[in-house]
Amino acid sequence: MAIFKNSTQQRLFYYQLLLNSILILIIELIKNNYTYTWILLINILGLVLPVSNRKKLKLFNQYIQLIAQAAIIPTAFSYLITLTKDYVVWTSTPMIFVTLIYATIMYIPYTFVFFKNIHSKFMQIVIILLSFLFTATSALDWMTIDTPLEEVHLIKTLSDTLFLGAIIIAVIILVAMHVWKYDLPKFRFNNQVNKFAIIFLLLYMVWFTAWNSASSGNTFIASLYTFDFSKLHFTTSNILSGLEAGIAEEFIFRYAVLTIFLIFLKSSKHKITFSVVISSLLFGLAHGINIFAGQDLGNTLIQIIFAFGLGAFLSSIYLYTDAFYIPILIHSLLDIFVFAATSSDVMTGKVATSDIIFTIIESLIFVVIAALLINSVSHRQQLTS
Repeated sequence: MAIFKNSTQQRLFYYQLLLNSILILIIELIKNNYTYTWILLINILGLVLPVSNRKKLKLFNQYIQLIAQAAIIPTAFSYLITLTKDYVVWTSTPMIFVTLIYATIMYIPYTFVFFKNIHSKFMQIVIILLSFLFTATSALDWMTIDTPLEEVHLIKTLSDTLFLGAIIIAVIILVAMHVWKYDLPKFRFNNQVNKFAIIFLLLYMVWFTAWNSASSGNTFIASLYTFDFSKLHFTTSNILSGLEAGIAEEFIFRYAVLTIFLIFLKSSKHKITFSVVISSLLFGLAHGINIFAGQDLGNTLIQIIFAFGLGAFLSSIYLYTDAFYIPILIHSLLDIFVFAATSSDVMTGKVATSDIIFTIIESLIFVVIAALLINSVSHRQQLTS
């Protein structure tokens, strides 16, 4: 095939577009509903994208496809289910498995084709954030809308907890970072770390997780060592929601955003400090969207402050250990216990001045630990350079 000759992924995307166009056309003819025409036209524009010689038209088409295909790709799968539901038992375990596997990989060709032309570091971060907020989190809903799968308990749970969305964004980020020629996340534990320091920090986080979710003492001092785990309610949804936060947010902020800033600031003497601070600020500010979910301003403020401190701590842990799974595990465990204690994604209750002060102290502890670890990382890099 002459077009897309330089990339297998580009060919796969072309075939994906072709198949989706056929599905859209069939569903349009069967339902005699021409509201699908605009979707078909966008797909046809995608099919002519590789053979267009007009640069401005091609660029405009690329932006249209970047936005539209994020929704069309999963929606076309729902058309496939609709057309075959009389012949295929989509609610059976094998077909649910097929659906989830496809959901995980369906954006790979799309990411290869459209993300490769995004060279601006700022736009790379923006597209990753938007891919999570508007693509990964909605993909499963688009795939199963108005289909028998919509009522399957597993599908509903994965949709409500956004767990599958976390897996999808992790795949998108891994592909995007590869396309942009960044290193993949590190998983091999650095043998130069102080193992006693890591054990201490992990034990501290185990204590903090228990204290943060189950402290029950009558006084502040007593609350530091008195815990009531009976009030925690661990459910599948709570666990998946915690894992979603741990996976998605770590891939976005501790891998993608942190890595991009480290490269962008590579000539700076303080590149590690600046990168950790900026990525943690973005992580904190990202929690500000909870105000649109009904969370009041006071709770949103203390959540932003806490998230900044936690983000700095998790970033420094990753940079110090070179083991990306450690911040994922810490973050997931922390959120699982929080959700088990509150059964809610948003914070409630009146915020007193003491709550703000206490949150600042918590965050400062995380920041101090982060500063010590960052100093160690900088010193280690100086010795090896």
